[in-house]
Amino acid sequence: MLKVKHLFLIFLFALPVAMFAQSTSKKKADPEKAYQKRIAQEFLYGVYIPKDLSDAFVQFNKLIEKPTIEKFKTLPEDQADRKLHFGFGKWISHNYSLFDGSRFSVYLNQLGLYDPDDMITFVIITYHRNLNKEKLNVKPLLEELITKREKIKTERKLKGELISEEKRILEVHPDSLQKQ
Repeated sequence: MLKVKHLFLIFLFALPVAMFAQSTSKKKADPEKAYQKRIAQEFLYGVYIPKDLSDAFVQFNKLIEKPTIEKFKTLPEDQADRKLHFGFGKWISHNYSLFDGSRFSVYLNQLGLYDPDDMITFVIITYHRNLNKEKLNVKPLLEELITKREKIKTERKLKGELISEEKRILEVHPDSLQKQ
């Protein structure tokens, strides 16, 4: 009976060591390789990723119910993004993988948009214009969003916002204070 207890204790202590050894031996995935794979895929996590803006509009028209589309159409353009940015916009960001990369985010990057919030605003406003059969006026909208983002970056740099501060206490060994 004593041997069984010893074996059990050895097993109990050896198990975490074996688990730790297995978890540390796994190779970490190359982020660039994973990104390149993501941006080439048509589907991510079962969700179809549009290839461009018109493809996104087609998908929205399939996914959104007609009464909701009609309600969205009636909003003034300046309110469209503001009211839907944190609902529909976050859905776009999450499902079309704007932060981690997708073929749709690469398309938007090629237009000069790199910040996911700018991408969301661009998509919502152009979709609103499309539904209302207005000219999309993509170029002026892109210029406005890019200029606004550059201004924000410049202001942050000039403001010199401190992100974090650390104080380091150096311990000095008494022997190092003696003159040699």
